[in-house]
Amino acid sequence: MTVQFGLYDVVDGERRLCGVAVFGAPVSTAVLTKPLPEFRPYTESLLCSRFVLLDECPGNSESWFLANCLKHLLARGVHGVVSFADPVPRRTASGVLVMPGHVGTIYAATNAVYAGRATARTVKLLPDGTVFHSGVRAGSVGTLTV
Repeated sequence: MTVQFGLYDVVDGERRLCGVAVFGAPVSTAVLTKPLPEFRPYTESLLCSRFVLLDECPGNSESWFLANCLKHLLARGVHGVVSFADPVPRRTASGVLVMPGHVGTIYAATNAVYAGRATARTVKLLPDGTVFHSGVRAGSVGTLTV
């Protein structure tokens, strides 16, 4: 099961997408069963794979949007969600900060339980500070429908 949510703002009568949350299946079942062994993976537990809001959204929008997503997921029978925070800042080769890192503040604000660190891994960065994912192949394309 994959569930997507969009957060919209209405400005001058026009609806504008300003946030997206995507919950679904991780690469490995263990991502769900290790922290949430009591829930059936892919139906009662999901991974929060994307969560993004525009910077101009008002304060507390993230935790408000997340809480509403979780409420709707619970109504669909999802009792557990796994999410990952990444506290490591990312910089370009010239030292410009492109991603300050995050520690999961919105998850704590919605009463999430910290279940420990994920498996350690080495992350390769491109000169512009973006992460090079070893699973990406030439010509591969991803799409998101909201």
